[in-house]
Amino acid sequence: REGVTHISRFNAWARAAGLALLMCAVPLAAPAQEPVGRIGNRSAAEHKMDSALIDLTRATRAGQFETAASRQALPDYVQDFASRNVAPDQTIVVVIKGKVSDALTAFIKARGGTEVSAFPQYDTITARVPVAELTAIANRADVRTIGPREIAQTDRQEVPPEELRKRLKDLPKSSGMTEVGNATWEGVAAHKANVAHSAGRIGTGIKVCVLSDGVNSLAARQATGDLPPTVTVLPSQAGSGDEGTAMLEIVHDMAPGASLYFATAFGGQAQFASNITSLRSTYGCDVMVDDVKYLSEGVFQDGTVAQAVNQVTAAGALYFASAGNGGNKNDNTSSVFEGDFVASSNPIPSALQAIYGSAVIQLHAFGSNNYTTLIGTTQSGISLKWSDPLGASANNYDLVLMDSTGTTVVASSTSTQAGSQDPIEAIWTSLNGANNYRIYIVKRNAAAIRALHLDTHRGRITLADSTAGGTYAHSAAASAIAVGAVPLSSATGPGGTFTGGAANPVNTFSSDGPRKIFYHPNGTAITSGNVLFGTNGGTTLQKVDMAAGNCGATTTPGFTNFCGTSAAAPTAAAIAALIKGANPGWTNAQIVAAMNASALDIEAGGWDRDSGVGIVMVPASLSSFTIGGSVSGLGAGKSVVLLNNGGDALTRNANGSFTFATPLANG
Repeated sequence: REGVTHISRFNAWARAAGLALLMCAVPLAAPAQEPVGRIGNRSAAEHKMDSALIDLTRATRAGQFETAASRQALPDYVQDFASRNVAPDQTIVVVIKGKVSDALTAFIKARGGTEVSAFPQYDTITARVPVAELTAIANRADVRTIGPREIAQTDRQEVPPEELRKRLKDLPKSSGMTEVGNATWEGVAAHKANVAHSAGRIGTGIKVCVLSDGVNSLAARQATGDLPPTVTVLPSQAGSGDEGTAMLEIVHDMAPGASLYFATAFGGQAQFASNITSLRSTYGCDVMVDDVKYLSEGVFQDGTVAQAVNQVTAAGALYFASAGNGGNKNDNTSSVFEGDFVASSNPIPSALQAIYGSAVIQLHAFGSNNYTTLIGTTQSGISLKWSDPLGASANNYDLVLMDSTGTTVVASSTSTQAGSQDPIEAIWTSLNGANNYRIYIVKRNAAAIRALHLDTHRGRITLADSTAGGTYAHSAAASAIAVGAVPLSSATGPGGTFTGGAANPVNTFSSDGPRKIFYHPNGTAITSGNVLFGTNGGTTLQKVDMAAGNCGATTTPGFTNFCGTSAAAPTAAAIAALIKGANPGWTNAQIVAAMNASALDIEAGGWDRDSGVGIVMVPASLSSFTIGGSVSGLGAGKSVVLLNNGGDALTRNANGSFTFATPLANG
């Protein structure tokens, strides 16, 4: 007791002095550290860590990174994770979730943390910290979880060179009256924005805000006249890359009178969400659009970014987002599986069971197999999410990747879910599906049956196992407008316009819906006690919302042919700006209704999960002209009846100006 008293006094003194003290309260009989890749007896700190960080800290404590030979003894996926995430000074960028306070940020800095960004409104801190200090940070009571940096992916679609040459050859030439800079986005003609331009409808007075990776060549594009002299960038949020520049070009070509704003969507979900709300609160953005997804965003519940979207739409903004490039079930390109967990009766591979020791586990049944096969290259990795609330999962599901024979573990994600973690496991690394890796979903013994969402992020899985439901994250929020992609090369009508129907299908890479959600944003169940597909729990959102053109020309380096739902989303957003500019008093509901009414039906009749309402077009009302003039020389007591195109009779009883009530359409 005396010893405890002295320690308590010392701790109080240390806190008062601003010093960091790590007390390792480990029982003397505690078992030795489990080896890398095994679950076994995890410490209290390890229960808060992503399994990739557990492997990293265990290997570091065991000295397995000290020599080339010792590193070679580590599993390949641990070496790969370290090479991609750990800097030469043995620091790593992490996302710390918990109760954000000055004391916590001071502690992180005292432990060598740098690049510290705190977001109290999202219970999040991002920081670069020494690997050796991860356990000390996790041991704090105010820390809920620690994970590696959050991986963001834009929805740009790379195309093979031979396909690129064909698309460039087939692209219609713009016949727009408003030509902007050295290249005009072909969507101007395809969506009939050029006709609206000729009627003076160019989005004047509307603020359009773009979020993407960065705007590296912004000044160069302004110098060539492809972007206006004024583009406002949120301070310190210019980001890196040029996809944002290309998206701004599309908006400017489609709605040349709109004012343009930008902020990066990179830097983590909390930073992204903060930038969304800042653009609205600081600059009053009317129309907002992004093309970025964090691969760890929620699927069955609105997460951090989706809630920011909900906030700005409630404040009056329209929000457009790319639906994603994960493919769709109709075109046999789906990269996802959705369904409830079903236990397989097949034997468990011994190498997989070894991860868990003697613990009882079950594998999900994909048809007659207890795995599905990765048959296409995934650029970012594989993720598994299930129907528990964000930040409150108490059911342990794991993700294990094995070789084509099921005898060797290639990678695994086995983080603990003990009631305060997110329902996600992820293997974030590029994987070549030509190796026919086997993907296993593991349910630990105590886990309840849950709905599952397995995503290979533009990879492919066994065709029979794939399903619809690729659209996820904030683009699938009820308040957002998710935009699918249609190739501009299919616009073959007069002047290169879309005609609808079978002539204008969605791109095969365009992600589909619908999106099932089981939880309200605050984490309460929509249908209490029912969070499964099979029993129709939760609610189903009709996503995708609409489609727009992509694979057209910009002048941004690297984006001279810009494909993906990344390009479709700003095209649709600019159409909203044109409508709002012509009808400044309209509500968002009226604007969306006008867009829906203008849409050309494609894919399945009516709304469908691939294109929503169809290809959104600039409404004919924006291409109309108000007709008027003046009467003079009219004698006293005389009147004249004026006709507008043979109708709309207007009687004038005195000299002066007049305007017909009904506008005339272009032509």
